[in-house]
Amino acid sequence: MNSLSNYLDQQKTNPIFQAVLVGGIAFLVMALSKLSRGSNAESNFENIWIVVIMFLLFFAIFNTVISLAVENQVVYFWRSITCFFALLALLLLSAYLFSGVSYNESGFFRWIIMVVGFGYLVFFSIVMAMSRIVKFAQKQDKKLRNEE
Repeated sequence: MNSLSNYLDQQKTNPIFQAVLVGGIAFLVMALSKLSRGSNAESNFENIWIVVIMFLLFFAIFNTVISLAVENQVVYFWRSITCFFALLALLLLSAYLFSGVSYNESGFFRWIIMVVGFGYLVFFSIVMAMSRIVKFAQKQDKKLRNEE
C-alpha cells in the first residue's frame, strides 16, 4: 500500500497519468450509462455526450490547478495541452462508439465541447501568467529584503 501511495504522489503532476486516469473513468461511466439505458437511444445519446463534456471539464480544472505545484511549468504546459487534445480525441471516439452519433451530428454538444476546449486554453494561460507574476513578485521581494 505504501508503494502505491508513493507512486501516486510521484504521478499526480504527470499530465499523461491524469489524462489516462480521467479517460479510463470516463470510459467506465459511458459503459455503465450504455448498459443502464439499453434501448432508449435518444436519452443514451445525450448522456454519453454529457459524460464527455463533464470529464473534459474535470481534466481542465484539475490539470490547471495542479500546474501551480509544478517546478517546470513550460514543459507541463505543453504536455498538458497535448494530453488534453489526446483525451478529447479518445473521448470523442468513445462517445461515437457508445452512442452511434458522430461529433458533427451531436448538435449543440459540439459547440459546448469547443467552448470547453477554448476555455481550457484561456484558463490555463491565465493561471500560468498569474503564477509567473507571483514568482516575479516573490523574487523582487527577496531582493528588497536582502538589501535592507
